[in-house]
Amino acid sequence: MTLGHDLRFIKQELNEISNGITLGAPFPFFNRNSPIPKSFSVNPGIFLEYEEPFLDYVFKGGTRFDYVATDITDDSDKLDQVGLGLIPASYEEIVGTDRYQRSFQNYAVYGSLQKQVSDELTSTLSAGYAERSPNLTELYAACSRSCCCCRTG
Repeated sequence: MTLGHDLRFIKQELNEISNGITLGAPFPFFNRNSPIPKSFSVNPGIFLEYEEPFLDYVFKGGTRFDYVATDITDDSDKLDQVGLGLIPASYEEIVGTDRYQRSFQNYAVYGSLQKQVSDELTSTLSAGYAERSPNLTELYAACSRSCCCCRTG
């Protein structure tokens, strides 16, 4: 049996500066930012794995639980005028929420039966289920609702 824990901490920021001409009316814009604001994700996890011979097989099973907390740490003044529209918008208007601090609880379970058929051949039957939290780009990218970025509620 193995019992363990880990911690992942991620800090991220992306400034995507653009110049161009708006669609519709030909008004140029300069140095507009569609950022992923300075943000972080902290993810402590705990896991358990068990292995035991079972008849002619080896059974392996395990589980994992993760807690993920995220938030934006960027200066709010920097996020007042962003986006690529004719008139810059606030970050809050673009993403549709002022709820930046988020948390998620995820779990995973799995199991397998493995049999050594010969020196060259191993047979395995496995099943599992896992969840994942959205990453910082999926949560905080300041893009339009019609772009290809994932947007979670």
